[in-house]
Amino acid sequence: MPSSVIGRVYAYAGVPRPVYAAFQAAPSKGRFFNAHIRNAYRYREQTVA
Repeated sequence: MPSSVIGRVYAYAGVPRPVYAAFQAAPSKGRFFNAHIRNAYRYREQTVA
């Protein structure tokens, strides 16, 4: 699952489809991300060409 923060892109590994679907449907992506994804899954910064 990709995520972007002020020009940086991060790839989150192992996010289950139902969690990703709930994220996509959330009225506030930031709140959902912080509550359910941010500290729960591994991530790495992507290089943007």
